[in-house]
Amino acid sequence: MLILKAISKGKATILHTQPTMWSLLLSSPLAKFASFEKLEKTVVSGSLCSYHLAKNIENTTKSILLNAYGLIEATGVVTATMPNDSEDVRLNTVGRPIQGVEIKIVDEDRNEVPKHKVGEIAIKGYLMKGYYKNEAKTKEVIDNEGWLYSGDIGCYYKDGKNIQIVGRVKDMIIRGGFNIYPIDIEEELLCVEKVQDVAVVGKDDEILGEAIVAFVIPKPGIKFTKGEILKHCREQISNHKIPDEVFFVKQFPTLLSGKVKKTF
Repeated sequence: MLILKAISKGKATILHTQPTMWSLLLSSPLAKFASFEKLEKTVVSGSLCSYHLAKNIENTTKSILLNAYGLIEATGVVTATMPNDSEDVRLNTVGRPIQGVEIKIVDEDRNEVPKHKVGEIAIKGYLMKGYYKNEAKTKEVIDNEGWLYSGDIGCYYKDGKNIQIVGRVKDMIIRGGFNIYPIDIEEELLCVEKVQDVAVVGKDDEILGEAIVAFVIPKPGIKFTKGEILKHCREQISNHKIPDEVFFVKQFPTLLSGKVKKTF
């Protein structure tokens, strides 16, 4: 890949890209021969970066990984971790709001929730004026007090200061009455040694409401079975989170933005 070649030539000291791109870079056979010696910092944003991927990036590149969070409607970065943050904070959170930005976590009625509760992330600060020629859609996401409702689900980390992203409101799976966040299952499946990457989505189901579908990319040259995946899940996660279907794929479909396309 051209990116790996450029990094190996020492042309970059800081690299900012999405988790999906890092998954592709690290799964490339060229990654074994790439030199990351000049790379000092890696910044990850654009979609949810799992702890396992973040740790893999840092171990492979020997650089300091910085997690950030933002969206176009908020004109860019909203929160970020800093180089002097602990590894725990840098790899598990997206940091704190940047100067001039306020964050709150709200419930379905847009009421602020306690810091240990999961909810939708609302932002006030550097926001767009609105969607072009779409006042109705603008009013759906920005209230009269100037809060932008992101559609992202998160909570305050155990330190009560940093923000942890859980997923997207639209990605949450409601299976048999249980609210299930795909990241919980993805993080566990990434612990399986043979797994390179995984994406979990919901699929309409007449009985359960939604069924859980896991798409798994095995590590290069590795073959294993659906039974191995399910066995691991039964031993490690709650029954209602065990995937109903498992598919092995070579790569994930992506949007123009580079994010994994999760619509079934």
